[in-house]
Amino acid sequence: MELELKHLAPYLPYGLKVTFEADEYQHEVIGLSICSRGIEVISPFLDFGQANIKDVIPILRPLSDLWKGDLEHLTDHHSTDYFSDNKGLKDLITQSLNNSNLHHYIEFLPFGLVQWLIENHYDIYNLIEKGLAIDMNTLNK
Repeated sequence: MELELKHLAPYLPYGLKVTFEADEYQHEVIGLSICSRGIEVISPFLDFGQANIKDVIPILRPLSDLWKGDLEHLTDHHSTDYFSDNKGLKDLITQSLNNSNLHHYIEFLPFGLVQWLIENHYDIYNLIEKGLAIDMNTLNK
């Protein structure tokens, strides 16, 4: 599997940070260029801030970070028609986190909740596990 535009696009309005292959710097993505060389990701570093999407590694939060306090916020602030109450939503998320498979259920979560996960750079596509993204917790601050 390769990183594709569909994996990056939802995060772009929210200050997505990436590294470029063989580059130790973090770049904030400010745009994309679709050209004869393919899709290129652009950061504010002028000539050094452009790379083919195949050489880009997004920096994301694993879904397991929800255990660090965001789970309560999510279930308290995102209601849904799919569950009779927020306890059902919290149970689904908790069970999925316990089984490390929440990414399998993303499509069944309320849109507002998925949007919040994207805004906060959670890895909804399981890219970290696939080696296509970096866990932001592993980087030196």
